[in-house]
Amino acid sequence: MRTLQVTVPDVEYARLGIQDDILDFSALERLMERNRLRKMQDKCVSLAERYGISTMTMDEINAEIKEYRAEKRAKLNAKNNS
Repeated sequence: MRTLQVTVPDVEYARLGIQDDILDFSALERLMERNRLRKMQDKCVSLAERYGISTMTMDEINAEIKEYRAEKRAKLNAKNNS
């Protein structure tokens, strides 16, 4: 096994929620993955707010999905029948 020393700015250290000065690699991976997922979630929420879908109910979302899929099937069928 090898040891890798990494310098992390205090801001990143706090943002990642690192509690210890010594981490095993899998713990560092989990912290970074959790941070990546949090950023993705924030981006999704931001996009939902920007496009006005953050207030949609699950029924409305499912109806939109069904409509999109039906349109897609209709276009594919029209293409195959021509």
